[in-house]
Amino acid sequence: MNTSNLSYEYNEYVIGYVVTDLETGRWANAQFHDRGNNDHALKFGCEGDDTHAVFTETELEAMTDWLRAQDGIADLENAYDAANSLPRDEYGNHPIANILAEGNGLFKIDIFELAEQAE
Repeated sequence: MNTSNLSYEYNEYVIGYVVTDLETGRWANAQFHDRGNNDHALKFGCEGDDTHAVFTETELEAMTDWLRAQDGIADLENAYDAANSLPRDEYGNHPIANILAEGNGLFKIDIFELAEQAE
C-alpha cells in the first residue's frame, strides 16, 4: 500500500478518523479503542464497525502506522484518555455520554475541553 495516497479526517460521529485510500476510494474508520487501564488508541475494526473489511491485515497495519504518525494524533489520543478519566455525574453518566446524548457527535474540541477539566 502506498501511504502517500492516504488521507484522513476526524469525524465527530465516528469518534475517530475516516482514512481514505485516494487511489482506490476505499475507506475505513479508525475509532478509539480501550486497551485497558484507560489507555485508548485509534484502531480499525472496533466492535460494530466493519468498514475495515475492504482492506487486508497488512494494509490495515500500514494505515495504522501512517495515521499514528500524523501530527496531533497522539495528542488527541492522550486527551481522550484524560477525558475518560473524568468521574460520572450524580446520575451516573459520564461527561462524554452527556455530550453524545445531545446528538451532535463528539468533536475534537469537546475532547480537549474535557481533558482540561481532568487536569
